[in-house]
Amino acid sequence: MKCIYSVLRPAIEQKSYADLITNCSQKCSVSTKGLVAFTSSFCLNQLRPQSVSYHVYVVDLNRPYQPYLIAESEHKFTILEWDPSGTKLLLCDSHGCATIYTSKDFLISDWRPYFKQVFAAETFISACWYHPGIISTINVPQSNLKTSSNHLEYSDKIQQNKFSASLRLFGGKAAEGCLLISQTGLVCCLTLMADGTVGVVSESLNPLRVKLHVADVSYHKDGSFIVGTSSGSINSTISFYKVSLSLKNITLDDVDSFANGNGDASKRISITSKQFYSFHLNVMSQILNERENTCAFERVNHIKFVSKDSPNDVLIEVSGQNLSLIELWELESKRHPPVHNAILELKRESEALAVTIKQEVDATNGGGNQQQQQQHYQQAYAKQTDDTTAASSLQTNEWSFKGNYITDKSLISIQTPKFRIFGPNRQLNLILLAYEDSSVCCLRKDDLQPIEEPLQLSTDVPIRLLNGRMELDSSKSCKVYSGNVYNNRNNNRSIVQSNGGSHLAAPIINRPLKNRTNFITDLQLSANQTVFVAVDSMSQLHVVRLPTLISCQDAKDEETYLQYMLEFCLITGNDWWDVLVCTKRESIATICDKFHDAYERQPKQIQRKYFNRQLMIRASLYRCLNEAASLCKSSDCHTMIMLNSIASTHKSMLRSQDKDSPSDQLSQFLKTQGTQANFFNMNNVLAKISEKEFYVETQLIQCLQPLNQWVIDLAIFLLISLPQQIKSQRLVHLPGAGLIKNKEAIETLRELLVIIKIWGKQNVASLPVVYRLNDQLDVISTLFKLISIHYATMNNNESDETLLEECIMLANNITITHFEYFLSATGVASPYLHSQQDISGGRLVMEYFHELNLPEWVQLDKIEGCIDMNGPRKIDIVRNISLGAYPLTNVRHCTRCRGVSLMRPMREAASFISTRIWEQRWMTTCVCGGHWAQSDGMFSNKMSSLALVCNTGNFVSLSQLANQLAR
Repeated sequence: MKCIYSVLRPAIEQKSYADLITNCSQKCSVSTKGLVAFTSSFCLNQLRPQSVSYHVYVVDLNRPYQPYLIAESEHKFTILEWDPSGTKLLLCDSHGCATIYTSKDFLISDWRPYFKQVFAAETFISACWYHPGIISTINVPQSNLKTSSNHLEYSDKIQQNKFSASLRLFGGKAAEGCLLISQTGLVCCLTLMADGTVGVVSESLNPLRVKLHVADVSYHKDGSFIVGTSSGSINSTISFYKVSLSLKNITLDDVDSFANGNGDASKRISITSKQFYSFHLNVMSQILNERENTCAFERVNHIKFVSKDSPNDVLIEVSGQNLSLIELWELESKRHPPVHNAILELKRESEALAVTIKQEVDATNGGGNQQQQQQHYQQAYAKQTDDTTAASSLQTNEWSFKGNYITDKSLISIQTPKFRIFGPNRQLNLILLAYEDSSVCCLRKDDLQPIEEPLQLSTDVPIRLLNGRMELDSSKSCKVYSGNVYNNRNNNRSIVQSNGGSHLAAPIINRPLKNRTNFITDLQLSANQTVFVAVDSMSQLHVVRLPTLISCQDAKDEETYLQYMLEFCLITGNDWWDVLVCTKRESIATICDKFHDAYERQPKQIQRKYFNRQLMIRASLYRCLNEAASLCKSSDCHTMIMLNSIASTHKSMLRSQDKDSPSDQLSQFLKTQGTQANFFNMNNVLAKISEKEFYVETQLIQCLQPLNQWVIDLAIFLLISLPQQIKSQRLVHLPGAGLIKNKEAIETLRELLVIIKIWGKQNVASLPVVYRLNDQLDVISTLFKLISIHYATMNNNESDETLLEECIMLANNITITHFEYFLSATGVASPYLHSQQDISGGRLVMEYFHELNLPEWVQLDKIEGCIDMNGPRKIDIVRNISLGAYPLTNVRHCTRCRGVSLMRPMREAASFISTRIWEQRWMTTCVCGGHWAQSDGMFSNKMSSLALVCNTGNFVSLSQLANQLAR
């Protein structure tokens, strides 16, 4: 295990710290989309909290220093649980208020309550979402990871195992919803219906309500839930219940209600709870037998299933006086259960009775027909021994004690994986333990032994003293504190940096103070189980890399393991950030090559399905290196994503035919006859196809003009860069220019040029703008001709000198604008991660609400003689329009790259279907695959403050105002 980074809170006052640390039961939850929700007993950006309140924040794992507030309450939050899709968050507080939150317009900075229900006088202690009915597992070769599996299809690598859904609605569709368990033994179900309503039903676990202290929920293979509970006393039974959900049959009255629009489908849901197999703790038998001094154990604090998808293994943690005991129990099938003595006596009597019956039958028949005697005997014997035979062959399940783990530390939290990615036979079952001293231990489930040495996650909490200075609340040295406070190890004094210079602060207080400790309160594994996230009592986040889930012998095995994990993210839709941060600098290129090679071996229909997503994953890997060649490959992937998306949008606008669409006919024609010299002329191509089939409404075409402009700029960039790449005496690194060697990209580009040409005849306003020095030059036809010549000669080893000369002549006849579709990485998953680890060798330390100081990117080449028409203005990466140098409102930014975009399109263009089709494509994620977040409007605040200063007369010229804006 290795800590990747820690995010510290801003400095707080010494007086407030002792008050806040008392309410330190913080919780966290990690979604499948790479988001972390965590609680806080105070507002993160307040130096001195004004009142006692509880908050829930959400952060992107890539930008953990920018938290967004979800909810605020006067009551403590007890439940945080993401749904399987990672888009809905369940929150429950100590007063029985259950709320489901969703993001507005898919912005992680704006969350709205989807449904809210209050269960009076209830406190929920456990919850889980309904099972979707499918589990994806990785099928690893049984021999070892060195066996190449790139020839296998994804369906053979990633198996979709069927699993019964928790509840199925009309038509067999798996229902969405969540199940909650309260301290009084109440089971509450919130079911999201198809019509947008939420059905609420509740039932008791037991016929009599009981008080529960801890509980956990697991999925059974038949679709039901297994709920493990404990009252907290070691003398009581660890009870398990089987909770099933079902739909009631529809009656004639219900049919009439639904026909009249008055029916409520949620009332048809019913809950059935039955007693499951239970057991007493093994520690109780030791106390009774007086074999050990176990009287120190007093209370059951945790109950946790080893895996959510299997209720057969459970962990029970018992705490006492400076001791913690973890017991592992396993549910096993018993073929020969013990039989009660009364049943055995009944069996002996039945056997004696059978002998007597046989004698009577023989005497009655007098030695008659032997076959009839045997038949009478069998019937009489079966009648007497039917119940005894059934009892003797009965099979049942039973909890068996498998082992325990004892430690002299106080245990705070236990965490296990939600499901097994590599299946139950290959995966290493991990058990994470968080102790009160801020250490985390990782155990193996097989023998309950630590895999590695415990990892210490203690951090220094900056305390602001009354005189305005700061100290660090820790006896340990501080590594980094955002460049403001750091520890001077020579004289054990902290240096505080300010605008007026540096000065020595008071010595660090090493004596322990009451209620002045910081410890881990909760752990959560990521969706791919490569890292885990820990939150401490001060709501500070820590991300730690986990050991590999399967045995890896060397570095090549680790590369293959990470390739499997990336393919798992590709198929399941999970976020791949936690896999990125586990890669090593020297392994990134190899992993990308293996990942791409496996993708190229898939069937064509599978490649088309995952085309954009695999490019996003590869681009994310490439831009983790601050090297020119790697950054250019990342730009090639992003450019290909945009080109493929534009082609799909343009082709979807065409009228579909009974057999082949016009776009399919055009594509087939260019592949078969497009390499002939007479079809390098676009007019000859247009004469062979029916232009009427490509006609679209005029207004719809005009809305796509920015996308047409992007296609033409890309075509010009590729052709102009071709002579520079071939004739240059040194290696040229032009971001995006690698597509000139991509045959699929050239084919797509030719098709788009033909479509744009036809649409330009229908509506001149849809044509792109190109500044020509020769008015007689037909730019689109010339681009099509040169690209067709290059496409016909791509297989030749030698370059076509005529083509290069014509490309140079094209550059002399038009104005070359700077084209660069480069989405540079930001946040942790960037070259910043590897550069900082190479320098310090330890974890990264960040602070909430403070941006990272990312290193400068390697300088990339540009086309000779190009003009940057945009300058400092920001470009909408989705719509290819200028947003100005300082966009104020209605702007969103990506959490994984530096891209920005409008949250909503212009009012005039929003009403057209072509605009809506394009907008929906990038509504959920950025082009790079990152999340959208609304810009914080810092420039708007700066403008307001400057306007106030201007009104006071402090500025005497516009140049001073511009200088202030630049700062």
